[in-house]
Amino acid sequence: MTERITFESRRVGQIEVLADDIVVFESLPGFPGRTRFVVMEHSDDAELAWLVSLDDADLAFVVASPWSF
Repeated sequence: MTERITFESRRVGQIEVLADDIVVFESLPGFPGRTRFVVMEHSDDAELAWLVSLDDADLAFVVASPWSF
């Protein structure tokens, strides 16, 4: 059974994600110590999504699939 992690984001509220869904970056330039993120989709057919930090409740990036553009 996969572990569930609950955290609070100021951008999208309280979130519960599977540990397997966490994306870990070695380092993002300008954001030291922010390495764990999760992709939150708006809906199944949305072309944009949020890359939400698990390490900083204030940090989220808008992301898109390059194939959509």
